[in-house]
Amino acid sequence: MTLPFENRKINLWALPSVFVFSWAAAHLWFFDALMWFTSVIPFHEMGHAYTAWLGGRFALPVGAIIPSAALTFIGQERSVFVTLVFWTLLTTISYRAYWQKLYFIFASSLVLLLTSVVMVFAMSNVELGVWISFGGIAGEFWLSAFVIVAFYFPSFERLRWDFFRFPALGIAGFCFVHAETQWTKIKAGLALMPSGSAMSSEGLSDKHGDINRLIDAGWTREQIVHSYLLIGKACLAIIIVVYFWQLHISSEESKTQEQSS
Repeated sequence: MTLPFENRKINLWALPSVFVFSWAAAHLWFFDALMWFTSVIPFHEMGHAYTAWLGGRFALPVGAIIPSAALTFIGQERSVFVTLVFWTLLTTISYRAYWQKLYFIFASSLVLLLTSVVMVFAMSNVELGVWISFGGIAGEFWLSAFVIVAFYFPSFERLRWDFFRFPALGIAGFCFVHAETQWTKIKAGLALMPSGSAMSSEGLSDKHGDINRLIDAGWTREQIVHSYLLIGKACLAIIIVVYFWQLHISSEESKTQEQSS
Protein backbone atom coordinates (compact mmCIF):
# COMPACT_ATOMS: atom_id res chain seq x y z
CA MET A 1 0.00 0.00 0.00
CA THR A 2 1.31 3.42 -0.97
CA LEU A 3 0.81 6.18 1.57
CA PRO A 4 0.75 9.67 0.00
CA PHE A 5 3.22 12.29 1.16
CA GLU A 6 0.33 14.76 1.51
CA ASN A 7 -1.52 12.62 4.08
CA ARG A 8 -2.28 15.10 6.86
CA LYS A 9 -2.58 12.55 9.69
CA ILE A 10 0.77 10.99 8.85
CA ASN A 11 2.45 14.38 8.53
CA LEU A 12 0.91 15.46 11.83
CA TRP A 13 1.71 12.45 14.01
CA ALA A 14 4.74 10.68 12.52
CA LEU A 15 7.48 13.01 13.71
CA PRO A 16 6.13 13.76 17.23
CA SER A 17 5.51 10.04 17.76
CA VAL A 18 9.06 9.14 16.75
CA PHE A 19 10.57 11.85 18.96
CA VAL A 20 8.52 10.78 22.00
CA PHE A 21 9.36 7.11 21.43
CA SER A 22 13.05 7.94 20.97
CA TRP A 23 13.11 9.96 24.18
CA ALA A 24 11.44 7.10 26.08
CA ALA A 25 13.70 4.45 24.53
CA ALA A 26 16.79 6.45 25.55
CA HIS A 27 15.77 5.93 29.18
CA LEU A 28 15.59 2.15 28.82
CA TRP A 29 19.04 0.52 28.85
CA PHE A 30 18.26 -2.33 26.44
CA PHE A 31 16.56 -0.19 23.80
CA ASP A 32 19.13 2.56 24.17
CA ALA A 33 22.00 0.11 23.60
CA LEU A 34 20.19 -1.55 20.68
CA MET A 35 19.43 1.75 18.95
CA TRP A 36 22.96 3.02 19.61
CA PHE A 37 24.30 0.16 17.49
CA THR A 38 21.62 0.28 14.79
CA SER A 39 21.18 4.06 14.61
CA VAL A 40 23.89 6.23 16.16
CA ILE A 41 26.92 4.30 14.90
CA PRO A 42 25.78 4.16 11.24
CA PHE A 43 25.05 7.90 11.16
CA HIS A 44 28.33 8.64 12.95
CA GLU A 45 30.41 6.63 10.50
CA MET A 46 28.53 8.03 7.50
CA GLY A 47 29.30 11.49 8.90
CA HIS A 48 33.02 10.70 8.65
CA ALA A 49 32.59 9.20 5.18
CA TYR A 50 30.50 12.04 3.73
CA THR A 51 32.96 14.65 4.99
CA ALA A 52 35.81 12.70 3.38
CA TRP A 53 33.93 12.34 0.07
CA LEU A 54 33.05 16.03 0.05
CA GLY A 55 36.74 16.82 0.42
CA GLY A 56 37.84 14.36 -2.26
CA ARG A 57 39.19 11.55 -0.10
CA PHE A 58 38.34 7.87 -0.22
CA ALA A 59 36.16 6.54 2.60
CA LEU A 60 34.53 3.19 3.35
CA PRO A 61 31.99 3.49 6.21
CA VAL A 62 32.15 -0.09 7.50
CA GLY A 63 30.14 0.94 10.56
CA ALA A 64 27.20 1.93 8.36
CA ILE A 65 27.12 -1.59 6.90
CA ILE A 66 28.10 -3.54 10.03
CA PRO A 67 27.10 -1.23 12.93
CA SER A 68 29.01 -3.17 15.58
CA ALA A 69 32.22 -2.42 13.66
CA ALA A 70 32.06 1.33 14.46
CA LEU A 71 34.78 1.93 11.88
CA THR A 72 35.39 3.94 8.72
CA PHE A 73 38.42 3.44 6.49
CA ILE A 74 39.61 6.82 5.17
CA GLY A 75 42.35 7.57 2.66
CA GLN A 76 45.16 9.85 3.77
CA GLU A 77 45.41 11.85 0.56
CA ARG A 78 42.95 13.42 -1.84
CA SER A 79 42.04 11.43 -4.92
CA VAL A 80 41.11 12.95 -8.28
CA PHE A 81 39.25 9.73 -9.09
CA VAL A 82 37.14 9.90 -5.90
CA THR A 83 36.41 13.59 -6.52
CA LEU A 84 35.29 13.02 -10.12
CA VAL A 85 33.14 10.00 -9.18
CA PHE A 86 31.48 11.92 -6.34
CA TRP A 87 30.83 15.01 -8.47
CA THR A 88 29.51 12.89 -11.34
CA LEU A 89 27.16 11.06 -8.98
CA LEU A 90 25.81 14.29 -7.47
CA THR A 91 25.42 15.88 -10.92
CA THR A 92 23.54 12.84 -12.24
CA ILE A 93 21.24 12.75 -9.21
CA SER A 94 20.49 16.47 -9.42
CA TYR A 95 19.81 16.24 -13.18
CA ARG A 96 17.43 13.29 -12.85
CA ALA A 97 15.73 14.81 -9.80
CA TYR A 98 15.10 18.09 -11.63
CA TRP A 99 13.42 16.43 -14.60
CA GLN A 100 11.32 14.23 -12.31
CA LYS A 101 10.35 17.30 -10.27
CA LEU A 102 11.93 15.94 -7.10
CA TYR A 103 13.02 19.37 -5.98
CA PHE A 104 14.15 18.41 -2.48
CA ILE A 105 16.63 15.90 -3.89
CA PHE A 106 17.63 18.35 -6.61
CA ALA A 107 18.38 21.14 -4.12
CA SER A 108 20.16 18.80 -1.70
CA SER A 109 22.40 17.42 -4.45
CA LEU A 110 23.34 20.91 -5.64
CA VAL A 111 24.16 22.05 -2.10
CA LEU A 112 26.40 19.02 -1.58
CA LEU A 113 28.07 19.55 -4.95
CA LEU A 114 28.83 23.22 -4.24
CA THR A 115 30.05 22.35 -0.75
CA SER A 116 32.35 19.71 -2.21
CA VAL A 117 33.82 22.14 -4.75
CA VAL A 118 34.60 24.62 -1.97
CA MET A 119 36.13 21.96 0.27
CA VAL A 120 38.30 20.53 -2.52
CA PHE A 121 39.72 23.86 -3.69
CA ALA A 122 39.70 25.99 -0.53
CA MET A 123 40.65 23.49 2.18
CA SER A 124 44.07 21.96 2.71
CA ASN A 125 44.44 18.23 3.28
CA VAL A 126 45.41 18.85 6.91
CA GLU A 127 42.32 21.00 7.50
CA LEU A 128 40.18 18.38 5.80
CA GLY A 129 41.51 15.75 8.18
CA VAL A 130 40.34 17.80 11.15
CA TRP A 131 36.89 18.27 9.64
CA ILE A 132 36.63 14.55 8.92
CA SER A 133 37.18 13.94 12.64
CA PHE A 134 34.55 16.58 13.41
CA GLY A 135 32.17 15.08 10.86
CA GLY A 136 31.44 11.90 12.80
CA ILE A 137 29.41 13.43 15.60
CA ALA A 138 28.26 16.22 13.28
CA GLY A 139 26.80 13.48 11.07
CA GLU A 140 24.71 12.26 14.00
CA PHE A 141 23.00 15.66 13.81
CA TRP A 142 22.88 16.72 10.17
CA LEU A 143 22.57 13.34 8.47
CA SER A 144 19.81 12.19 10.80
CA ALA A 145 18.09 15.57 10.36
CA PHE A 146 18.38 15.17 6.58
CA VAL A 147 16.62 11.79 6.72
CA ILE A 148 13.93 13.22 9.02
CA VAL A 149 13.27 16.08 6.60
CA ALA A 150 13.41 13.71 3.61
CA PHE A 151 10.50 11.78 5.18
CA TYR A 152 8.18 14.53 3.89
CA PHE A 153 9.42 14.52 0.30
CA PRO A 154 9.10 11.93 -2.50
CA SER A 155 12.14 10.27 -4.02
CA PHE A 156 12.92 8.13 -7.08
CA GLU A 157 10.28 5.44 -7.55
CA ARG A 158 12.73 2.54 -7.62
CA LEU A 159 13.88 3.37 -4.09
CA ARG A 160 10.34 2.82 -2.74
CA TRP A 161 10.88 5.73 -0.38
CA ASP A 162 7.12 5.92 0.18
CA PHE A 163 7.53 2.73 2.26
CA PHE A 164 11.11 2.80 3.55
CA ARG A 165 10.79 6.37 4.83
CA PHE A 166 8.91 5.05 7.89
CA PRO A 167 11.64 2.79 9.32
CA ALA A 168 14.22 5.38 8.22
CA LEU A 169 12.38 8.06 10.21
CA GLY A 170 12.46 5.87 13.32
CA ILE A 171 16.19 5.21 13.03
CA ALA A 172 17.05 8.84 12.23
CA GLY A 173 14.73 10.18 14.92
CA PHE A 174 16.44 8.18 17.64
CA CYS A 175 19.90 9.25 16.47
CA PHE A 176 18.94 12.93 16.46
CA VAL A 177 17.28 12.78 19.89
CA HIS A 178 20.26 10.84 21.27
CA ALA A 179 22.77 13.39 19.95
CA GLU A 180 20.77 16.38 21.22
CA THR A 181 20.31 14.81 24.65
CA GLN A 182 23.92 13.72 24.98
CA TRP A 183 25.47 17.07 24.08
CA THR A 184 22.97 19.05 26.14
CA LYS A 185 24.02 16.93 29.13
CA ILE A 186 27.69 17.47 28.29
CA LYS A 187 27.19 21.23 28.24
CA ALA A 188 25.41 21.08 31.60
CA GLY A 189 28.20 18.97 33.08
CA LEU A 190 25.94 15.94 33.49
CA ALA A 191 27.85 13.73 31.03
CA LEU A 192 31.44 13.30 29.93
CA MET A 193 32.68 14.27 26.49
CA PRO A 194 33.14 11.09 24.37
CA SER A 195 36.94 11.03 24.21
CA GLY A 196 38.98 8.09 22.96
CA SER A 197 37.77 5.45 20.54
CA ALA A 198 35.13 2.74 20.84
CA MET A 199 37.15 0.38 18.63
CA SER A 200 40.54 0.79 20.29
CA SER A 201 41.79 -1.47 23.06
CA GLU A 202 42.92 1.73 24.80
CA GLY A 203 39.32 2.95 25.02
CA LEU A 204 38.97 6.40 26.57
CA SER A 205 42.74 6.88 26.68
CA ASP A 206 43.14 6.45 22.91
CA LYS A 207 44.68 9.69 21.64
CA HIS A 208 43.38 9.07 18.12
CA GLY A 209 39.70 9.53 18.98
CA ASP A 210 37.67 12.20 17.18
CA ILE A 211 37.53 14.61 20.13
CA ASN A 212 41.22 14.06 20.89
CA ARG A 213 42.14 15.00 17.32
CA LEU A 214 40.07 18.17 17.50
CA ILE A 215 41.78 19.18 20.74
CA ASP A 216 45.19 18.41 19.22
CA ALA A 217 44.23 20.70 16.31
CA GLY A 218 43.67 23.58 18.72
CA TRP A 219 39.97 23.33 19.47
CA THR A 220 38.91 23.96 23.06
CA ARG A 221 36.34 21.79 24.79
CA GLU A 222 33.99 24.79 24.91
CA GLN A 223 34.33 25.30 21.14
CA ILE A 224 33.60 21.63 20.47
CA VAL A 225 30.47 21.59 22.63
CA HIS A 226 29.26 24.92 21.22
CA SER A 227 29.84 23.79 17.62
CA TYR A 228 27.91 20.53 17.96
CA LEU A 229 25.03 22.15 19.82
CA LEU A 230 24.89 24.93 17.21
CA ILE A 231 24.56 22.32 14.46
CA GLY A 232 21.87 20.61 16.52
CA LYS A 233 19.89 23.83 16.95
CA ALA A 234 20.15 24.66 13.26
CA CYS A 235 19.01 21.16 12.28
CA LEU A 236 16.13 21.26 14.77
CA ALA A 237 15.01 24.63 13.39
CA ILE A 238 14.99 23.23 9.85
CA ILE A 239 13.04 20.16 10.98
CA ILE A 240 10.41 22.31 12.72
CA VAL A 241 10.04 24.63 9.70
CA VAL A 242 9.62 21.70 7.30
CA TYR A 243 7.20 19.97 9.69
CA PHE A 244 4.82 22.93 9.91
CA TRP A 245 5.21 23.76 6.22
CA GLN A 246 4.22 20.23 5.26
CA LEU A 247 1.26 20.39 7.64
CA HIS A 248 0.17 23.56 5.88
CA ILE A 249 0.51 21.94 2.45
CA SER A 250 -1.32 18.78 3.48
CA SER A 251 -4.11 20.90 4.99
CA GLU A 252 -4.48 22.77 1.72
CA GLU A 253 -4.54 19.47 -0.17
CA SER A 254 -7.27 18.16 2.13
CA LYS A 255 -9.39 21.29 1.61
CA THR A 256 -8.99 21.03 -2.16
CA GLN A 257 -10.05 17.38 -2.15
CA GLU A 258 -13.08 18.16 0.03
CA GLN A 259 -14.18 20.98 -2.29
CA SER A 260 -13.79 18.84 -5.39
CA SER A 261 -15.74 15.91 -3.92
